[in-house]
Amino acid sequence: MSTQKSSHEKERDEFVLGIYGSCHKPLYLQAFRLCKKYGFDPSFADDALQELYRKLLYKYPAIAAKYEKHGRAYLYKILQRELLSLKRKDKSLKRICDVIGERAPREAKPGHYSTEEAIDSFLRDIEKLVSEEELETLRYYLEGYAMKEIGEFMATNPSTVGVRIHRLRRRLEPHLPAD
Repeated sequence: MSTQKSSHEKERDEFVLGIYGSCHKPLYLQAFRLCKKYGFDPSFADDALQELYRKLLYKYPAIAAKYEKHGRAYLYKILQRELLSLKRKDKSLKRICDVIGERAPREAKPGHYSTEEAIDSFLRDIEKLVSEEELETLRYYLEGYAMKEIGEFMATNPSTVGVRIHRLRRRLEPHLPAD
């Protein structure tokens, strides 16, 4: 079994190195163009590429099959999703600092583990004060999703989501740390 695993890893590594060798520069340029298009910090291009390569490693068989079918366009699509995800995580960090205040991790960066840990810790602390639906809504909000996306996830109107979040923040204000 270990020889199968090592041959699988070798095949995966060759695939990723092949992508790196033949596509890295065009992928980087595409990431940089997308950053400009969406008005993102140019450093997001490097972060998105890192996430792309991480996905190539961890989701190797599925991504390789789709890459064979769709080519470089498939990698561009993954890259675009990663950039949008990073932006959402950046928004998430700002929301965490806004809602959680002093309990927000100072060393946290967009998408950093401590950011997710802070969200989990905060939600555990307030879970007795809110309903499951409110907890789920607040989690999506803190993770940086737009009201429209949260509305789609929860099958409700985006403006209803905004009102719920506003009311939740008012109701939880006595339980939040003072700035």
